Amino acid sequence: MINGTTNALVDEIPVDAIAPSGIVYNAANNYIYVTNMGSNTVSVLNGTTNTIVANIPVGLGPNGIAYNQNNGDVYVANSINGTISIIDGLENIITSTIPIGANNVPNDISYNVSYDRLFVTNTNSSTVSAIEN
Repeated sequence: MINGTTNALVDEIPVDAIAPSGIVYNAANNYIYVTNMGSNTVSVLNGTTNTIVANIPVGLGPNGIAYNQNNGDVYVANSINGTISIIDGLENIITSTIPIGANNVPNDISYNVSYDRLFVTNTNSSTVSAIEN
């Protein structure tokens, strides 16, 4: 964690996982979601207490992560098995999995509020998947 005013390191929070990669913030509950590529999990951190509140098993090789401020869902791009895991941001549980295709290797993900769509970069196929929510 870095102080935005002084740019000084404030704290380092161990996520007890292998290869933390992506990160996203949920302003509704002050939680921070971190993808752990080597552990196939998403760590949920309490942004107030700097503690882990959950470790959620997701697909293989989670990398990119996005937050939907309209419904509180968190989307995780699972690179190895070619899926998107949808996490309920209130309950911190997987509610659905969207297949993108293992040959695509979904890598990063972004949520577009205006169109209620996910955009996913696919490393192997050199494409971007657009998914209506």
